[in-house]
Amino acid sequence: MNEREPDFSRIGRKRRRNKSNSILNTMIAVVTILIIVVGVIIVFNMKDAKKVEQLSEKDSTIGVSKEGDQSKSKEKALKNKKTEKDANEDASDKSSEEVNGTQVSENPGKVTTLASEDEIVSESIVDTSWEPIGTAQTGEHVSVYAEGAIDYNEKKDALAYATGLPIKSMIFHRIKNGGGPQSAIGVVSTLDKKEKYRVYIEWVDGEGWKPIKKEVLTTLENSY
Repeated sequence: MNEREPDFSRIGRKRRRNKSNSILNTMIAVVTILIIVVGVIIVFNMKDAKKVEQLSEKDSTIGVSKEGDQSKSKEKALKNKKTEKDANEDASDKSSEEVNGTQVSENPGKVTTLASEDEIVSESIVDTSWEPIGTAQTGEHVSVYAEGAIDYNEKKDALAYATGLPIKSMIFHRIKNGGGPQSAIGVVSTLDKKEKYRVYIEWVDGEGWKPIKKEVLTTLENSY
């Protein structure tokens, strides 16, 4: 009986030791699992935080870009407005302007308006500021009345210059000899014929055709 007690005691201790080892292993396994779970959660949280930060930075960059574009657009608009203003001021300061491709002096001249005895003429106008329109012709001048000829086109330019009408908005009813080889008369009107003129021009050597007198017509009948 006394010889068997040590065996029982050893068996008991062994069982308790095995049980303790089992509990310890279980706890270690649980702790390991918890550590892995916590690690995974931390990693995911870090990834989410990084994504949020990247999105915030992207939104901030877009906002800055939009503000920059708006600022550039405003700056460009102001610059264009200033350029247009400067151009208008420069244009108003110039002493000459281009009419139908011809440089025309803006220097004020004496304008004389006379009543006319001609029943189809409401008034006659002479402006001392009128100048020759210039010419592309060289050599001895020969007056030409053929459509498309350089001299004929320059006559049209002189008539438009005297009336102040754009050539595209004019009807040239008649351009004829004005009583000499270096003079001509043109009867013109607006497209709707509300404005009607008879213009007298003369040739200036080397300088082109120059308006001499403009008559404001009341009708086109018997005007040419």
